[in-house]
Amino acid sequence: MSQDLVEEIADILKAYSVRGGESERYRASNLGTRLYKLGYAPDSVVGFFIEAINQIEKTKVLDKESINLLLEMIMTYSVGFTRAHEKIENLNQILNANRKVNQIILRSENISDLLLEIPKIIQDKRGFNHVWIIRIDEEANLIKCYSSKDQKILTKKINNQKILPICLRLGLKESGIHKIDEPLDECDNCQICSDYKDEKIICTQISYSENVYGILGMSYENRIFEEDEKSFLEDITNDIAYGLYKIDLEKELKNYTENLEDIVEQRTRELEKTNEELVNLNKMKDRFLSMATHELRTPLVSIKGYVDYIQNGSAGEVPKRIKDLLDIVQRNTERLQSLTDDLLNQQRINSGKMEIDKEPMELEKVIDNVKEEMIPLFDQKRQTLEINKTGDLPTINADRTRISEVLVNLLNNAWKFSPEDTEIVLTVKASEDMIKVLVKDEGIGLSEEDKSKLFEPFPQIDRPTVTEKSTGLGLSISRGIVEMHGGEIWAESEGRGKGSKFIFTLPKNG
Repeated sequence: MSQDLVEEIADILKAYSVRGGESERYRASNLGTRLYKLGYAPDSVVGFFIEAINQIEKTKVLDKESINLLLEMIMTYSVGFTRAHEKIENLNQILNANRKVNQIILRSENISDLLLEIPKIIQDKRGFNHVWIIRIDEEANLIKCYSSKDQKILTKKINNQKILPICLRLGLKESGIHKIDEPLDECDNCQICSDYKDEKIICTQISYSENVYGILGMSYENRIFEEDEKSFLEDITNDIAYGLYKIDLEKELKNYTENLEDIVEQRTRELEKTNEELVNLNKMKDRFLSMATHELRTPLVSIKGYVDYIQNGSAGEVPKRIKDLLDIVQRNTERLQSLTDDLLNQQRINSGKMEIDKEPMELEKVIDNVKEEMIPLFDQKRQTLEINKTGDLPTINADRTRISEVLVNLLNNAWKFSPEDTEIVLTVKASEDMIKVLVKDEGIGLSEEDKSKLFEPFPQIDRPTVTEKSTGLGLSISRGIVEMHGGEIWAESEGRGKGSKFIFTLPKNG
């Protein structure tokens, strides 16, 4: 490439020395332009010219005209190179100004700091005589001008929108760059530009999304606004607008966070107070249940004892009518006694005062005893109770009375919620470290909602087809007993009308 250029330079000089003319002068000028566009440094270009001259001098000494043409080529290259250098310098200044502005935007936490520093940077980096940013404070009904002159904030009361500074009126009216080549009479009295009234003004709107924040204004004397300068002004106003938007957003977020913290703190205090009240109410309830059940047990024992005494004929012969009435009293007394026992057990579980007396226990015998106890109940509805045992059941460490209570509760539950002429199956399986007991019935089944609250005290479950009364505590008590033994209890069902399975596990070694 370099050798081709040397030969082209020599050819132009030779042709010009022979023919002269404008065509060779045009070729020379074009070559000079190409040299700076190709990016050759001055020392490389000088080297091309010297080598071309050396080639020509071998055949002919350069005349004055050829030397002048050579100088024209050098000048053309030099002008182009200088302009390119100036353009690069200008772009560097623009980039430096943009970088400096963006640094301020990133670190500024309030609007005054942001808007006081930026005009001075633009003035210093871009050579404007005066730079300012104007915003309208609608709440205070003020114009605020952030000026590069002494970096002050100038304020002015707004009495009439029509007498706003011309730069502000133009900038707020529409986006884009607005030029005021000849300052108007109203600019003479403007507090902002009173010292620069003979200069030209350029202004542009500062806006982000749908938010118009104000205008950026600059005064100057002799300046040509090329595309690079216009792009700079557009970029810088976009950056300022984003900085203002960021600060507003951070302020809103801070206010929201502070308000949220206050709300959370208030709600926390309310919840703590409510929780404290609920704890106190729960304690009162437990005390009442404990007192009531203990107070009920004493007269119940007395009533049941005297009813048995009379029914046995110890007080004399009992007429049939009286005996039937005493049977009713007896049944209701037993039911009331069962209720008080359940309430006491639930209260003991809730307060952690239920005692578990673990000892080696043959689970098979416990199951057989419970079956024998429950058979008369199942016979009332012509139901069958089947016991399935997988292999020999081991002896486990558990409370015989409490585990019997769990089995009775589950079987009683199956009897109560299963129709006549159905089968209830109790299955026991032993694994390496656990015993698993399953009670399966063909009753009314359970929905997902039922299963979620089944083991809570007094669950509200809709069972319209069931007439048998229940305290609603059997399953809750059973869960407490099983968990105190280190086991788990749960229910399974495919849905209403599809029967249920109640399963609990116990560790072999307690």
